[in-house]
Amino acid sequence: GMGKGLRLADDSILLAALSVKPGGVTPLALQATQVPIRVIIDEKLRNAQRLHFHPQSGNDATVSLSAEDLVAFLKHVGREPTFVDLELKVAVSKDAPPDLAHLVAEKGAAEAALEAAGLTSAGGGGDGGAGDKGS
Repeated sequence: GMGKGLRLADDSILLAALSVKPGGVTPLALQATQVPIRVIIDEKLRNAQRLHFHPQSGNDATVSLSAEDLVAFLKHVGREPTFVDLELKVAVSKDAPPDLAHLVAEKGAAEAALEAAGLTSAGGGGDGGAGDKGS
């Protein structure tokens, strides 16, 4: 895992929340969901002239946007991206994982929104399949 509260989404959550399969995740899918998904982008991409994504419909086409246009799109669909230096060297150990909780929606908010949208079952035990997939 990547620390407190931050994890990769389970395959079933990707499909239910974004209508995408693993390997097909695109920021463009965020326009069609109300699920509270936090967008974290590598700091190196903040000033990129062009970023390339497949549309939500598949990988038979490519959409090219500037980083500025991507941020504008994300804000338009109600997402405020967080830029993080993913190469930052931080002392991390099993006993001292990085505290990334401030990057994640309030505990329970995401689960409640998934449940309200019918994407998980209430009282289904566990965390609705959004377990830590590792890194």
